[in-house]
Amino acid sequence: MQYLLSLKIIPVLLVLAFSQMGFGQSITIDKSSVGLIAWDDENYVGTGFVLNNKRQVVTCAHVIDTSHVIYYTPIRSTPNVLEKHRLKLVKLLPEYDLALLESEDDLCNNPLINSVDFNFRPNQHLFYLGYNVKTSNVNHKNIQANNAIVSSIGKTFDKEIAIDFIEFVGVGLPGYSGGPVINDDGKVIGIMREAWLKQGIKGGEVQLINRAFSIFPIVNSK
Repeated sequence: MQYLLSLKIIPVLLVLAFSQMGFGQSITIDKSSVGLIAWDDENYVGTGFVLNNKRQVVTCAHVIDTSHVIYYTPIRSTPNVLEKHRLKLVKLLPEYDLALLESEDDLCNNPLINSVDFNFRPNQHLFYLGYNVKTSNVNHKNIQANNAIVSSIGKTFDKEIAIDFIEFVGVGLPGYSGGPVINDDGKVIGIMREAWLKQGIKGGEVQLINRAFSIFPIVNSK
């Protein structure tokens, strides 16, 4: 199930409510706590979210290019005007594909909060949000909210570093990179990073597998 969340919608709080596959969940988040990451003036490249601190944004490292000026555009913006907040890079962890950035002013009233541990399990329900490039245009950007069921969990190794991840069948597009993955308690537990098509050796249904990774390396970094 999917919802399109427009940057032209003004209310401060956003309620995500889904009922699917026997699950019925509802969480409320500050509309300014999720937004788009842009390079310079017009190049919107991914998603980011305000975490634990009203001025700090988490996204994927591959979304960041330090040769450009980086901006954050929240879901809640003035009609016909894309609100922008300039960000400076605080920490880059390319081995985890995580980045932490900071604004000089408050980005929202109620930042998202991270879960205390990476406690997803198969068949668990989740929410995820991301920038939908297919339904957006120059003057109108859309963040899409979705729900899914965890299909698998595990660890992957990159340069001998173990990284926790979850997989689920979803709708992730390149613009979703850096979007939050949220549990039913409304806490962020992961970040959208990649997706690929999967089909059985003998053929059959093609599925879009989404993979999200733990945010704890950036949360716990000094």
